[in-house]
Amino acid sequence: QQSNCPLQMKVSSSGKSRTRDSKSSHLIELNNERLKTAGRRGTKKFVDPNKVFLGNLPYDAVESDVYTLFANHWNIPLESVGDRIESIKIIRDWKTGKSKGYGFV
Repeated sequence: QQSNCPLQMKVSSSGKSRTRDSKSSHLIELNNERLKTAGRRGTKKFVDPNKVFLGNLPYDAVESDVYTLFANHWNIPLESVGDRIESIKIIRDWKTGKSKGYGFV
């Protein structure tokens, strides 16, 4: 039977497991290499995997506005937001100090 689903999986038993295993081990090696070069915590190359991008912020937004947004979203007191969020960083222009409209949590 044909399915209307646009994604379909084809399974083949043509003995290509050796090729699949070598591809998997190659991907694992590439991932390990990526992790080695990703940088250590505190270095310039470090990329924190737990940061979340916040886009489309108003240009006059400040960090306290983001705390208020999360307090309203989670329906908790503003003082409790700090227990759930480690830091909020709104990206600003280095010359003017104005927000660029995005940040990270």
